[in-house]
Amino acid sequence: MAPYLNRFYSSVGSSPWLATVEQYGAASTPDMLAGTWSDPAPVPAVPTDAQIQAEAVSAAQHFGVPTSVNTQIVVATPTGHSTAGFGGSYCGYHSAVTAMPSITYTDLPYMPDAGGSCGAGSANGTAGTLDGVSIVAGHEMAEAITDPLINGWRDSTAAEIGDKCAWVNIGNTNLSGNTFAMQPLWSNSSGGCTMGSGSWSSWQQHGVPTPGAAAGASPAVSSATSPGNGRIDLFGLGTNNNIWHKYWTPATGWTSWSPDLPALPAGIAPGSSPAASLWQPNAGEIEVYVRGKDRAIWNILYSGGRWGAWSSQGGALASNTTALSPGSNMIDLFAAGTNGSLYEKLWA
Repeated sequence: MAPYLNRFYSSVGSSPWLATVEQYGAASTPDMLAGTWSDPAPVPAVPTDAQIQAEAVSAAQHFGVPTSVNTQIVVATPTGHSTAGFGGSYCGYHSAVTAMPSITYTDLPYMPDAGGSCGAGSANGTAGTLDGVSIVAGHEMAEAITDPLINGWRDSTAAEIGDKCAWVNIGNTNLSGNTFAMQPLWSNSSGGCTMGSGSWSSWQQHGVPTPGAAAGASPAVSSATSPGNGRIDLFGLGTNNNIWHKYWTPATGWTSWSPDLPALPAGIAPGSSPAASLWQPNAGEIEVYVRGKDRAIWNILYSGGRWGAWSSQGGALASNTTALSPGSNMIDLFAAGTNGSLYEKLWA
């Protein structure tokens, strides 16, 4: 949970999602995470709110932060050490320290302990164990910004901008190039719940395979968003003429490049760009295609967490192939032949 939470706080600042708070007179910075600290003191089995407040004061003193409503101390407790009522009455809450109200804090329990009651799997299914972490952390952050002392923005029922949109239209949201499960926030200007306006992130570097990237070859990507629960797979051709692979999930972020695909028996045509497509609706199954030195298109299937064997689809082709899945258990391949004509091959 800790690395996921750190990525979230480092990504949410200046995002379109958080920009919703600006209409209430607030502002944000690109990196909202000012620092982290793991207190070595023993953690109570069931910490009281007073103990959470005391920990917030200790953290403020440790960081030497100014006492200001613009600073939020997030007390993230470890698994099995949550305040009473977690998962039943609440998933997290924010407030101000009673004796020092200029120190505001959030009690953020270990969300996976509550499972689906606090958001696990609500955006990414079985791969979304940590979905609730960003949903609840974002909810409390937005409210801490707009109502830090519990006397700021609230509606006539005392609901804050996160409360009014809690657990509705949950979805994956781009935050500065990273994707997290999020809930909408209440927008006065639009009179409803919003995820913020969409925008392009900055370009991110993904590095190159260990032997280097083959000249003239483009990468291929397969998005397993629906059956693969938010996983994205990226493929590239290395200078050693093997296909390299890395993937992203909401829980892990991007992995390193790995040569986990077996070598093509016929050898890959120099500079051949791989293609990839998701099998629908088979969960997590991805097909990769490449042109061999024999000019045929070869394919390999990822299923059950491992790669199968290469299979030739034949042909005398002069170009790389393009692949797509137009429907359930359907794959369409397109490539140019040596005679200049466009060829198509369909599995249905």
